[in-house]
Amino acid sequence: MSPLSRPSWKLLTSLLMLSLVPVVAGAVRLSGLAELSDGSGVTPENARFVAMPVPVVLHIVCASLYGVRWVVGLAMLLAVVVSIHAVLKRRIARHKAWMVRAYALGQGAGTQVLILLPVTLMAGAPTFFFRDVLMASAWGLNALFAEWIIRRHLSSV
Repeated sequence: MSPLSRPSWKLLTSLLMLSLVPVVAGAVRLSGLAELSDGSGVTPENARFVAMPVPVVLHIVCASLYGVRWVVGLAMLLAVVVSIHAVLKRRIARHKAWMVRAYALGQGAGTQVLILLPVTLMAGAPTFFFRDVLMASAWGLNALFAEWIIRRHLSSV
């Protein structure tokens, strides 16, 4: 196996750094669950997650993002299954293309940070609906970028 070239190391490092964003965010979220479950950690910032009853509009907005997450998750699962099927049939170019698609969807959380952070810094935290649109657009942007990569570099698929 040959060592990675300098540009390959840069790409690999960038991808790993982008992967750390959702991992760290998830760990921080999980660490606060115990405090929320007993009510001792309720603050003005997280009160909406523990308040009952949930307003209908908030429920619809959250449900729409919930639905987007389900669609993205199922699309990612489908991409991995198709990729495995392709590699078993020795269709390596097709396998690579579907893995690029799966990886792009999996990195949606990292792209969400890149999209939401500048908006939040410039205009404050976005409203629920606008935030959800921005979050969904991150997956869409990743999917478009993946297709561009596939068409440009894996054109034999």
